[in-house]
Amino acid sequence: MPVKQLRIWQAALPCAEFINLYGPTEITCNCTYYRVKEMLPDGEKIPIGRAFPGRIVFLMDECGKEIASPGKIGEICVSGESLSEGYYHNPEETKERFISCSKNGDGSGRYYKTGDLGFYGKCGELYFSGRKDFQIKHMGHRIELEEIEHAMEQIGGLERGLCLLDEKRNKLVAFYLGDISKEQIQEMMKEKLPAYMIPHKLVKTDLMPLNKNGKTDREYFRQKLR
Repeated sequence: MPVKQLRIWQAALPCAEFINLYGPTEITCNCTYYRVKEMLPDGEKIPIGRAFPGRIVFLMDECGKEIASPGKIGEICVSGESLSEGYYHNPEETKERFISCSKNGDGSGRYYKTGDLGFYGKCGELYFSGRKDFQIKHMGHRIELEEIEHAMEQIGGLERGLCLLDEKRNKLVAFYLGDISKEQIQEMMKEKLPAYMIPHKLVKTDLMPLNKNGKTDREYFRQKLR
């Protein structure tokens, strides 16, 4: 849940308790939770928290080693009593994503590689950092595109943002929805992000279509880059 949107709900329902949940369908369905204790300022991230009883959640690096140190980004992996058996009639995808080996290396369990990225905060809470699919290499830096989008959506007057790499021109392009000028967005993003993460081009759009999963349709915007 983005902080800006959560504050609207907190203001409208001051007596309600809000809990940030995370979990892929393959674990049926939530595996971590975080009880929101306060109204957070812009720029902060809401943790996805800690594992429910009966679930095991951990981070793994690109070499297959578990990450324990705070701040280091890795792939979120999950296991536990409600883990799916795999994908129906899709043994190849099942073999790739469902690993038949416990994280302790004794071969007694299975875990699922979610394709999501995360990191631990200083207090041990887990934070969502974006999709592994949306991680790119640009100007010698590894960039999570959703980190750029997160920064965009903290800007007042900007409702939603989406960032893509134009591979043909090797440039970052951001699409946005809202009543704010491109110049204002550029200036505010300079305060939030390093120079190599600032989009080269900003495109205002009147529409942010969703895909069948209810998420912003990235393919729709990729077509606009061609």
